[in-house]
Amino acid sequence: MSKRKPRKPSKVTKRASKRLRDKRSQTEESLLKQQAFDEFKKLPIGRRAAIVAPLAWRELLNAGCIARRLNFELTSEVETTIHRAMRHAYGKTVKFTPERDIAYEAALHEYINVKQNRVRPILFHVVDDQFGPALTAVPTRAANVIFELIESTVSKRVEQDPNGKLPVVIGNAGGQTVATTIKVMRRECPQWADYNDEKISLMRDRLRFVSGNAAYHANRFEESANYLSVSLAESFGSKHYALQVKPDRDNQSTYQLLIQQTAIFICGVGSINGSSLTQFFADHGVEVPDNAVGDIAFNWLKAEGKPIEHEGAIKAYMHEVNPVMTADQLLITSGRARVVVVLDGDQPLEKIAISTAVLRGTYVTDVVVGTRLARELLLTLGWKESGGKLPEA
Repeated sequence: MSKRKPRKPSKVTKRASKRLRDKRSQTEESLLKQQAFDEFKKLPIGRRAAIVAPLAWRELLNAGCIARRLNFELTSEVETTIHRAMRHAYGKTVKFTPERDIAYEAALHEYINVKQNRVRPILFHVVDDQFGPALTAVPTRAANVIFELIESTVSKRVEQDPNGKLPVVIGNAGGQTVATTIKVMRRECPQWADYNDEKISLMRDRLRFVSGNAAYHANRFEESANYLSVSLAESFGSKHYALQVKPDRDNQSTYQLLIQQTAIFICGVGSINGSSLTQFFADHGVEVPDNAVGDIAFNWLKAEGKPIEHEGAIKAYMHEVNPVMTADQLLITSGRARVVVVLDGDQPLEKIAISTAVLRGTYVTDVVVGTRLARELLLTLGWKESGGKLPEA
């Protein structure tokens, strides 16, 4: 007697099985989304607002889009909760204002300035960036700090010498963090180009925005110092001066004089793995120095904060893209003017080594940083070993 062959599942059975598998998969996904939302609901309303407000402000997302970004199932409860968080944030301010962390500002001042007896103390601006997307809270605070510095500096110069011709030079080193900061400044701060006030007219005529280097990436030109100088000049209704690669003698002399007159210089830092300088070297087939931990204003630094001296072809190559704003010039600038460094990035903690190196040197006068990186900086620099107590998160 022949064995009966097993019947093949029909198309209806296959479809039913697929629907069952999909349902199980959806159920598991829904559970994960519900768990994520439950964790979100447990947070205080202020923390929820800190997560939601930057997404609504920076990326112009509505409640539904924010729910999807945060991996929540879009239900009426989820939508209502997000709307409440948004109302809480915008009920206080018209724009996103990150919360200042005074405890970490005091801790950094105590350890970096007081205990190390700095001749010129660094002014620390710390904001709570523990919640919400990266590159939001810190650049927002930096944009306001820089705008206020520009306004007060040029206003003072105009009051002291209304008919003066000496420009108030604002330099920048480019990079992702600086580009994000300037984008926020153009969005949040007053646009002087739109004002007809006599004093503002005098102020913007005195301003000159100058690039700190000539480097750029073909597909990220918006992060270059040259582009950002033009962008700031348009915003303030002022003039700019871009740096050419291999400029002629007249342009070189003019550029060098402007850099030496810098009143405010804006820069970020780059880690050894993700900086613009690292990528720039890779694009041009140049090796990164073995003892570098990162760069500031297109200058490689060692872990102890000292600049790396280049020789031969690398020295000539670096001189092409950064002929004047060397580490030595940065030290001179920080001694007589303001150098603002914005310590942030997509992954801020990846910049701990270069941030520590910068603070061990005397390259900057103002530091804008988030709570997460500020905590790691204190731990790395030996705050606990010296008897200090970290502020509570």
